[in-house]
Amino acid sequence: MDEFLAGVKQAVTLVSQYISRKDYSSLEGLVRPQVIKWLQKECSEWTNEQYNDIELQTKNIQFVRSNGITIEEGKKGNVLVTVETLTVGVKMSNKLLCVVDIASNFCRNYKGDEASDWILDKITGMKIKKAKDDKAVPF
Repeated sequence: MDEFLAGVKQAVTLVSQYISRKDYSSLEGLVRPQVIKWLQKECSEWTNEQYNDIELQTKNIQFVRSNGITIEEGKKGNVLVTVETLTVGVKMSNKLLCVVDIASNFCRNYKGDEASDWILDKITGMKIKKAKDDKAVPF
């Protein structure tokens, strides 16, 4: 599981960087096409500050957690494994503490002894929380 969570950390870092640059085409192959469309719509009204705040570096990631695993048997002997994750990053933004939560699902398809690559299947939530006027970050 440690190797998987390290991969999630790297993937979420890349996704956050591409979102911050509005570079949705670079997400192809890393996330499902419907996730790209959802991100374009979800982030279309973001401010420049939000685009700046969502960007994480690997060093900003404080923890990655698995929230559950689902195993589904499909047609023709396929098995789909989905892992729900939560990634939390902390950084300074405009001299304020900024906490970024990204909840996502990663999935992999198995057929016999072969497995596809893991892919970000869904983003179930993105939250950006900032301390204001030396007050604690709200949760």
